[in-house]
Amino acid sequence: MRAETVAGTLGIAGLLLSALVALQPASVPVSRQPAPRIDFPPPPRQRLLEPAAHGGLPAVIGLDAEVARIGRSGPRFDALRRAFHDAPNLLQFALERLPRASAGDGASQHFLYLALDQCRSYLRRDFESSSANLERLSNVADLNPEELVAWRSDLERCRAFAVSDWSALAEALGDDAPGADVEVGSVWFERATLSGYPPAVAEQALRPGPYDTAVRHQMLQQALAGGGADVPWLLFAHTADVAAGEVSLPALAWLIVACRAGQDCTEEARWYRNFACTNGEGRCAPGQSALEHYWFLASADDRDRAWTLASRLESAIRAQAWTEVPLPELDGLDYRRRWGETQS
Repeated sequence: MRAETVAGTLGIAGLLLSALVALQPASVPVSRQPAPRIDFPPPPRQRLLEPAAHGGLPAVIGLDAEVARIGRSGPRFDALRRAFHDAPNLLQFALERLPRASAGDGASQHFLYLALDQCRSYLRRDFESSSANLERLSNVADLNPEELVAWRSDLERCRAFAVSDWSALAEALGDDAPGADVEVGSVWFERATLSGYPPAVAEQALRPGPYDTAVRHQMLQQALAGGGADVPWLLFAHTADVAAGEVSLPALAWLIVACRAGQDCTEEARWYRNFACTNGEGRCAPGQSALEHYWFLASADDRDRAWTLASRLESAIRAQAWTEVPLPELDGLDYRRRWGETQS
């Protein structure tokens, strides 16, 4: 290669190298001030469900097993409630309790009312009317499977009212006997309330009628002080839509209290199957107790809060610290209040 060619090539390479060096960015002086911190995404707000001593899981998740245990435990009924629950013939059950009810026993009066109320559709003392009514009630079509089970149970337990003489239950009321057969149970309910039987007193407090809110609060406090599972269950039923499955935080708390006190909260509980499970197939998951059904319908926050509230309710009731027991809104149940608003 000629010397001038090599020199020319080296010259061109030198020019290219100089250009590349010139194109390198100048060094930027490092600032001694720290750059502002930008969190992206922003941190979430503080969680309500803190890890607890339930296997290191959030408390509400760890409680699922305890809720399942409570819901699947058998009910703890007293002797009278057990006899009513297991009775295959409610007329026979009522007639056997009639002497004690007539003597003023509030519990017997209340269960007479429950038997008559469950069999209300069968109450006809006129034989011809009763026979025609039984024929109508024995031929019911278009029932889903759950409704069919409930209908057969009522038919089996109540049929005796349609084919036997039950007039003794009305005649025992004396001058208080109502003119309408279907109202006989209502009079026994009034007597149970006057006797101070706690579930009857609570139910009266939660019914529309001529009682103001202060009186209703006193009635519910009296009923809660009497103990048992029926009163908190009535408060649950009053504050929840049992059939639709809509349950508020206080309603879920009252249900937990009732189940822990011995209410039937199993998968086979009659109140659950006859109301929550009959509105369309598939509403009640197989193997799931009544308590679990409503527990899992609530949000995680409400489940966590309801469990805490249930424990507070139990402690307050034991101490009779009524200011710490949140009762439902009762103003709208006072008929006199409604009449006053209408007149104004």
